[in-house]
Amino acid sequence: MIAELILAATVSTVAPDKVTWSDSWAKNQAVSYVHLHEPTSPDAVATVTFANELVHTGDAEFDLEFEGIKVSFLMHFDMDSEGRERLEVFPPDGYIARPRYVDVKDKESGFVDIIQWIGG
Repeated sequence: MIAELILAATVSTVAPDKVTWSDSWAKNQAVSYVHLHEPTSPDAVATVTFANELVHTGDAEFDLEFEGIKVSFLMHFDMDSEGRERLEVFPPDGYIARPRYVDVKDKESGFVDIIQWIGG
């Protein structure tokens, strides 16, 4: 669910596992997205990909789901002097995010693994 957004850009959930941002003034610009998908690490149950393509204009809060695992996210727009966006990842009980957040510069991508917590 997309909670509260302070955006000039358009945000849409294109599937239960992906949210995108696009700008009406940047028709040829790549679309930024957060995607919860098949794991890319052997110990993960899912992986988050955040492709940052310059279209964020405000913070966002949303949930995505992959194979029954619902993960919450908090996007911080321009969180530092370099203009990076921070994506915080909040998996459900019984899972951890590694790392817990990623800071991603414009035109770059960041990745987070969702891992089942088996520890004590």
